[in-house]
Amino acid sequence: MATNKDTVIIGGGLVGCLAGLSIANKDNRVILVEKKKFTKILSDDFSPLSLTANSVDYLRMKKIWDSKILKGTPIYNLDIKLFNSFNTITLCADELGIPELGQVVDKASLLSHLRALCINNKFIEIVDDIDVNLDSHNSMVILNEKSSIKYKQLFITDGVNSKFAKQFNIHTKKISYDQTSFILNCSYDSSENSAVQIFSKRGVFAVLPGYKKVKSIVATIHNKYINNYNFESTIFDESHLQKDLLPYVRNLHNTKLIYSHPLNTSRLDKWHINNIIFLGNSSQLLHPFGAQGFNFSVDCIKKINSINTEALDGDLLNSQVKAEIINKRHSLFLGIDFVSSLLMKSTLLGNISSPFISGIINKSSLIKKRFSKRILNI
Repeated sequence: MATNKDTVIIGGGLVGCLAGLSIANKDNRVILVEKKKFTKILSDDFSPLSLTANSVDYLRMKKIWDSKILKGTPIYNLDIKLFNSFNTITLCADELGIPELGQVVDKASLLSHLRALCINNKFIEIVDDIDVNLDSHNSMVILNEKSSIKYKQLFITDGVNSKFAKQFNIHTKKISYDQTSFILNCSYDSSENSAVQIFSKRGVFAVLPGYKKVKSIVATIHNKYINNYNFESTIFDESHLQKDLLPYVRNLHNTKLIYSHPLNTSRLDKWHINNIIFLGNSSQLLHPFGAQGFNFSVDCIKKINSINTEALDGDLLNSQVKAEIINKRHSLFLGIDFVSSLLMKSTLLGNISSPFISGIINKSSLIKKRFSKRILNI
């Protein structure tokens, strides 16, 4: 038997929960479907998620933001160090005319907070611990042989390699950067409320403020150099990592590996089909150098949330919103491809161009603002 709901969201992760909280109201009732148990994700570790000022502002506007629950730490300054210490781009919130560049929060705390808000939202119904199928011809999500949900609008946020994208035969561009990302908790001496991104021949290193005494480093290492670090070994030698982080980090100690993953990304050619929208990693899994993944999803949700509920009915999603998201998505991919081809590889062209690039950006406030907007989504 089919039940009718205005919107169905497949995937109860960060993007699915935020989408549900954004569009659920008395005129648009939402069913949120999660493959696993829809429970709190608790951890004693700090798994960093970098949110831009735009994302933080949106969470505040939706009355979601709570820095104590989310273990948030603001970032006021960001240094981007290119292939040698003389080539550094410096971004300051004051110079860009904003209160902060963004915040670093604990990913598990944010997901737990969003899930609690969804559970307590009277316009959101949770269906969890179920692997659904899709009958797109009849706009139905199939729960089992006897139960289905008929929707007006469907959001798919089931993650990379979405089975539903395969069902629609949407072409996926897959990219292997031949890198592995390691997320580390540690202690060190550095400037408070500042972040650093370091590009070197061995990889990209993000130095992030953590919460209280715990700080974080995201080390995205080219695979041929992984054995130099032994992050996953009991004989891990912090001195190799310390050399990469000088002069921004000193006295590195108490380093703990939180998790690691190979860096293989994918992009769908389309992010929507008729009344079905793909969001988050379902649509694009991005290189983490600028932390654009979740922040871009927030931008998409913000745009969708800005239109009238009636426009979510069927294929009436505002054409201007569609165009804006397509253009932003295209621009984002260009920015990532530019950085990955020019700044993430120790090539002759990269080494020659990096002093020119950093010099131009640092000397012009207008170019610096454009760089911040296009490359870092600030």
